[in-house]
Amino acid sequence: MLAQHSLHFCNRQKLPATLVFMDLNHFKPINDKFGHAEGDRALTVFADQLKNVFRDSDVIARLGGDEFTVLLANNTKEAAERSIVRLRESLDKANREGNRGYDISFSHGMVEFNPDKHSTIETLLADGDAVMYQTKKSRR
Repeated sequence: MLAQHSLHFCNRQKLPATLVFMDLNHFKPINDKFGHAEGDRALTVFADQLKNVFRDSDVIARLGGDEFTVLLANNTKEAAERSIVRLRESLDKANREGNRGYDISFSHGMVEFNPDKHSTIETLLADGDAVMYQTKKSRR
């Protein structure tokens, strides 16, 4: 509901917005090898990094499983890419300091809000998901 409200605000004010759709890499092996409690800790570490890197005005959400999203209101795709660089740097540091026996990494897709195409947050999420999986597939 908050993300939908942000989209309406951006549309009314003619502001840019970008959605980042993220999926943790190799999450199932973390659960399988280290247990579900450790998998939960990995999710928490990742969520903490999201909160540390992104702005208070950004809408951060866990969609379920190992999927997360961030809606950056009044932010272009280029600015969102810079945030992803900061997130990777922050996560690299957390991985070094965590010494957990595994590293947390992620794949992502980005979509700029287009009011003519994205009438709801669901349509924007669907596009973000598609871009993320296309990117993940091309890196294999």
